[in-house]
Amino acid sequence: GELWVVIQKKQGAPSTVSYLEEKFSEVDVVEKKKGYWIVRAKK
Repeated sequence: GELWVVIQKKQGAPSTVSYLEEKFSEVDVVEKKKGYWIVRAKK
């Protein structure tokens, strides 16, 4: 399955991406816009 996350950079987007990379086999930052990151994590 896939998990999609929308998170603000100031709320910890970089560390969230690092955490997801430990748990999921594929993690992509789909878009960064106006301080928000759209992240897709795939098993």
